[in-house]
Amino acid sequence: MNLLIVDDHPLVRTGIRAGLEGYFSESNIYEAGSVAEALDLLSSSTIDVAILDLRLGDGSGIEIADRIADLDLHTRCVIFTSVITPLAVIGAFNSGTVYAIVEKGVDIVPLGQAVQNAANGLSSLTAVAVKRAEEEITLSGGLGPIELTERERTIAELVAD
Repeated sequence: MNLLIVDDHPLVRTGIRAGLEGYFSESNIYEAGSVAEALDLLSSSTIDVAILDLRLGDGSGIEIADRIADLDLHTRCVIFTSVITPLAVIGAFNSGTVYAIVEKGVDIVPLGQAVQNAANGLSSLTAVAVKRAEEEITLSGGLGPIELTERERTIAELVAD
């Protein structure tokens, strides 16, 4: 299996890689520190699962997931982020390529399981999760996701984080 880790913090990428190497010893693991680097790797390599940080210096993991869908690549994505927001859940689900959102923690096991599930075509993102996220946005007085442009969603997500 070919994996891609996308995170703009080299130390975080190194830690994720070390954990996943123990989990997926037979896999090739690539790294990217930006949206641009990730898109270059995705266009030149066959990646089975991409682990995407939500917030990157030049964009977001959701943008990468959307681009994967636009290019009709067969890469499945897992978002790995410090904070899971309702907008992230909605954006991930709408991309059609994100199979899980995992909150960063001290243990690699939840991420390893999410990557394995994604590789097997099993998604933990459901319409129920999106409905809950939409309700949370509405209850907090925020705008509904369909009222925001992609750029506005990105900005709102950064403000919420």
